[in-house]
Amino acid sequence: MLVMGDVFKLGRGARLVATVFDVKSGAKIRSATQQAAEQDSLLTAFGPLARGVLAVPPPTDAKMETSARKASTPIRRTSSA
Repeated sequence: MLVMGDVFKLGRGARLVATVFDVKSGAKIRSATQQAAEQDSLLTAFGPLARGVLAVPPPTDAKMETSARKASTPIRRTSSA
């Protein structure tokens, strides 16, 4: 697998997009998008983005209502499989 990503500036915030490809066939496996409300809060978007890339749910003991979580919007996953 190969993961390629993009970061787009959106006003004061940013959108991070990660796409997973099958290296042998070149087929797109899935894509995950995470948006950060502020450009200086990109690190808060990486955890949810990584879970989207890996296609795993958050840990059962994760505190989802932290200020860091509120600073970003939910993941949008797409799949071409």
